Amino acid sequence: MRTLPFIPSLLLVGAAALLVAAPSAEAADDAPLEQLAACQQSWLDWKQDNAVAARFRDWFLPRFEQEPRSPAWKPRQAFTVFGLPGVVVYPQSVGMALGFSVEVNADAATAQRAMEAAIGRPMKCEKSEGAWACEMKLGERRTALTMTENGGRGPKTLIGCYYFYQQ
Repeated sequence: MRTLPFIPSLLLVGAAALLVAAPSAEAADDAPLEQLAACQQSWLDWKQDNAVAARFRDWFLPRFEQEPRSPAWKPRQAFTVFGLPGVVVYPQSVGMALGFSVEVNADAATAQRAMEAAIGRPMKCEKSEGAWACEMKLGERRTALTMTENGGRGPKTLIGCYYFYQQ
C-alpha cells in the first residue's frame, strides 16, 4: 500500500466518518475536502487514530496523485469544494503554515463568500505581501483562510485551514 509523504502518517489519513455523514453520493465525494478546508476536521487531531487516518488515505489516494517534487496533489477527476472547481490539494500546508488547503478556480470575493458560508462567520481581510488574504480564527489551532494573488485579482484562490505557522 502506498503511503503519503506527510508528517508521520498523521496527515491525510482518515475521514471515513465524513463520508458516512454525507447526505448523497455526490455530496459525499468531496465532503472530506470541504470539512478539512473549513476546519471542521483536522488531520492534526487524527494522529492518535490510525483507523481514521487509514480510511481517509484509502479515500484520498484513488482520487489524487502527488505532483513530482511538490507538496501539491492533483486530481484524477474533477472535484469541487464549496461549489468551486478545485485545482489542486495541499494536504499538509497552507503557504508557510501547517494545515490543509485547496486551490480553487475562483476570484477572491467568490472564494471568501464560499468560505464564510461554510464556516458561518465573516472573515477579516487585508492586503498582505501582494496578496489579498482573509482569515477567521475558529479555535485553538484552527484558522480558516482564503488567499488570492495580485491583491485579490488573481483567477485562483487558496482556501483552507491552518493549525499553526511553521517556524
